Amino acid sequence: IGVMFGSPETTSGGQALKYYSSVRIDIRKKETLTANDTAYANRVRAKVVKNKVAVPHKEALFEIYYGRGIDFLGGLVDTAERMGVLTRRGAYWYDGDTKLAQGRDKLLAMLREDPDRSASLEAAVRELLKTNPDAALVDVENGDDGGPERTMALDMLDE
Repeated sequence: IGVMFGSPETTSGGQALKYYSSVRIDIRKKETLTANDTAYANRVRAKVVKNKVAVPHKEALFEIYYGRGIDFLGGLVDTAERMGVLTRRGAYWYDGDTKLAQGRDKLLAMLREDPDRSASLEAAVRELLKTNPDAALVDVENGDDGGPERTMALDMLDE
């Protein structure tokens, strides 16, 4: 509504909703993921606008699949790549020197079919997060969009 700075959006329901809420999250669809002209998921940005119970102003990018919900393995792969557990060379994904799959979709399918491998990947990420929690930080201004984000990294530490 005609503002010079800040967000031009207004929250309906008056000021009490903003004041008394403990956590407010702004969720935006960034893009629709399609295959063969059929949409199967949305990439979403969630930004914590207000948080009285933890650190505010964090952002996360994740994928929500139709009929399945939020993809935990997709976030795990993103975090593992950021931390150096998995590497990508061209279209191929590697765990150290072991070639895992060609393309992200095939890697995710392989991890879904092999729960032992996905559990060992999760254990490796958790172990690195215990020693260096900031390893999962990225600057999404240079890769995706928004500001600095942590994906599921800190949530994994709390479990």
